Amino acid sequence: MQMTDKREQVFLSALNLIDQAVAEIHFGSITVIIQDGYIIQLEKNEKIRLDATNLNRLKGKKKITANREKEGLHTRILQAVKELQYGQVVILIKDGTVVQLERTDKQRFTNMQGIYGEGI
Repeated sequence: MQMTDKREQVFLSALNLIDQAVAEIHFGSITVIIQDGYIIQLEKNEKIRLDATNLNRLKGKKKITANREKEGLHTRILQAVKELQYGQVVILIKDGTVVQLERTDKQRFTNMQGIYGEGI
């Protein structure tokens, strides 16, 4: 993917924020919002499970992600964001591990005739 300097800087900054969020979240999701081909927003949604196992984990352990895992996640995020003009990528986290990426590609149409009943 050919990126402009500004776009690449925004992407690298977003990856750093995503890494931090993934390290902090045990259950939840991170949503990457893309508009005009640029990442414009990150949303972090954390769920706190109230079972004994999870509560003990929350008390003190901080999760550390290996560099190899981060590189793999970065590659998958880049593939999901690649050539996306409008849409979002949702990173799902369960039990402290990224388990799924969801990509939603939104298409914007201009000058659509008949969309509001004209010409029908």
